[in-house]
Amino acid sequence: MDTFSLFAVSNELKDCIIGGRINKIFNNSDNFIFKLSNKNNIIFALATNLSFFFVTDKDIEHPLSPPAFCMLLRKYLLGSVITDVISEKFYRTVKISLIKKDSYINLYITFSGKKNNLILEINNEIIANFKGHAFEKFEKIPLLEKNEFLSAIQTEKLPGFPPFCIKDLKYLLNKFGEDKAYEQYLKLYNFNINFFPVLINNKPFPFLPVHLEDKENQPIKKFETFNEMFRTLFFTF
Repeated sequence: MDTFSLFAVSNELKDCIIGGRINKIFNNSDNFIFKLSNKNNIIFALATNLSFFFVTDKDIEHPLSPPAFCMLLRKYLLGSVITDVISEKFYRTVKISLIKKDSYINLYITFSGKKNNLILEINNEIIANFKGHAFEKFEKIPLLEKNEFLSAIQTEKLPGFPPFCIKDLKYLLNKFGEDKAYEQYLKLYNFNINFFPVLINNKPFPFLPVHLEDKENQPIKKFETFNEMFRTLFFTF
């Protein structure tokens, strides 16, 4: 899941997640299912080739005998209440904050292909690490001046920007010039964009990429919400 989609879906789902008590937890391969007291199920899909999260009231199949990691999550998380959902701009990790009696709990779920991960932290101590990857530290991504941006776009090194955004910026640079490309970069950097989820060839995007607008015969499916898009993607594959 790209950084813009994660930011959008995290904010979109806050109202139906915050305040929910975790009643059950299941682990189906690389999918984690959290059943909440408000009847919603949060699905964290962490497959290497397709990773995202969404909410559904539909039950998901799960093994009768839970894996050891799932049992560990149950030990610490059952009965806890979700207090916040935070997605830092330009990062592919969402932070789920919870509270259980005197324990302050954070779940960090990373959606980053081979580095997909789930880390459980309680009272500032890491208790469990699903894939064993290093903890992702959040640092502010600096705003580039125009000359810095032009150098960075040539080497395609724009931290936090997904590949399709970099293709968009190079497309605008080549077709309309430096000013137009830098103007779009500033909009993306400030998240001053209109989100509208689409699937193009069954690949999710937070908006229609500029470099794909002129291409014909592309199967494009638009959605009202990111949750609907990811739910459709999950149950399709």
